[in-house]
Amino acid sequence: MEVNVRDVSAPVIQRCPRSMSVISHKQFGNVSWEEPLFSDNVRLSRVQMSRVPSGPITWGTYRVTYTASDAAGNKAECAFSVTVRSSARCNNIQRPHNGRIDCRHWLRGKYCEVSCDRGYEFESRPSHVYVCSGGKWTPSNQVPNCIRQNPSTTSPTSTTLTVQPAPSTVATTQPTHLNSNFSKSAFHRDCGPGSEMFRFDNGTVTCKACTAGYYRPNLRIVRKCIPCPRG
Repeated sequence: MEVNVRDVSAPVIQRCPRSMSVISHKQFGNVSWEEPLFSDNVRLSRVQMSRVPSGPITWGTYRVTYTASDAAGNKAECAFSVTVRSSARCNNIQRPHNGRIDCRHWLRGKYCEVSCDRGYEFESRPSHVYVCSGGKWTPSNQVPNCIRQNPSTTSPTSTTLTVQPAPSTVATTQPTHLNSNFSKSAFHRDCGPGSEMFRFDNGTVTCKACTAGYYRPNLRIVRKCIPCPRG
């Protein structure tokens, strides 16, 4: 009788480094760590790593992983982070008079934001942020001071002049209904230039705007829309 035993046990992590932070005098420095140690109940087939120790690493934070596999395909992973910071020293920025400064560290140095106390304003426009990288401040390490704000002045009351637009000489597209017993003078007065009279079969009269390419001048003797002159 043949018995097959399947390996379902993952490799065991005997040693896994903790996350570390180091200071480097150079932008690309060699950083080393003690490599992880794995064991397996049968046999380890391979160990894959995302980054080798003692290699050149620039300033930054990196996630390092070691993955061990056995012959059955079971896996175990050791992961840790390596942070490399610049050793260049950043001189402190002087706090502005009547103001505050808030600085935080980052991988290459630190960055600062400045603000004024309530009731004060900067005597000149400051930078949005002051950044120190490799011991050098950008744009500079000089911050303008804060001075008391000028009292707000009330602008003189302005007089609003409303101008009524002149009556339009172009008839609207909405028809104006007139009484059937209107006079010719009333027709010209009510319809106006740019429109003509239109009489329905029931005797109702309305003013209709001239269609495109036609017009009616402001003359009483012209009662209908006429073609626009060429050119």
